[in-house]
Amino acid sequence: MKVKELTERIERFNSELIEHAHLWKGSHDPYLPDYPIKNVTTLREQMARLGRQLGGLRPYIDAFGLPSVMQMAGVEWDVYDSAVSNDLALRKGHSIEGVLSQLQQILGRLDLMNPDDEFPGNERVASAGSGAQPVAIYNLLGSQSRVNIHSNDHSSNWEQTAPPTRAKGGKKRFALGAEVWVIVPGIDGVVTKLDNTPSAMGAYWHTVRTQHGERREPGCNLELKPKPQS
Repeated sequence: MKVKELTERIERFNSELIEHAHLWKGSHDPYLPDYPIKNVTTLREQMARLGRQLGGLRPYIDAFGLPSVMQMAGVEWDVYDSAVSNDLALRKGHSIEGVLSQLQQILGRLDLMNPDDEFPGNERVASAGSGAQPVAIYNLLGSQSRVNIHSNDHSSNWEQTAPPTRAKGGKKRFALGAEVWVIVPGIDGVVTKLDNTPSAMGAYWHTVRTQHGERREPGCNLELKPKPQS
């Protein structure tokens, strides 16, 4: 594939992902924002188109060597897969932001290439001054956290690790009757039921009673409310 064709395809994918993100963000219940409750058919059609485009683009995206894994409380996921699927809103929102930012970096590198050259396929595209790229895992801590999935610094939200695996430890599970804080959307609740086994993504799910009704939440979206200090 020539560089100019790849650029056009990535720009189209970027534009359609932005369109999908706008509709997706406006399709949630403000009090139960786990999954969309409006525009479901249109969103599924958009996700199908985006998934098909991603299938063709992914080998070329991976050739740039940018990290694509996020982590929250021991649960890891691929931001591209999350962005084009009906993933939990807590993960998908961060994933879309990360993917859109990363696509701009990729387009910037393509701008430096000859548009009529053949793209080097699955070979790694080196960036200036960079060596082998580590897999970067980022921890989302609280509702006010911000994530940069292509950071190359050595701050506390960055670590080098082996290729991603299922969650290892760090799984949060709260007892019945525990008073918790639901990180997103930021409301109090009480645990009324909890799963005995983790989900395929490695998270324990809880039923939490809030002032707006009951909701299902993974442990990574809950925090134990601190006891009042005397």
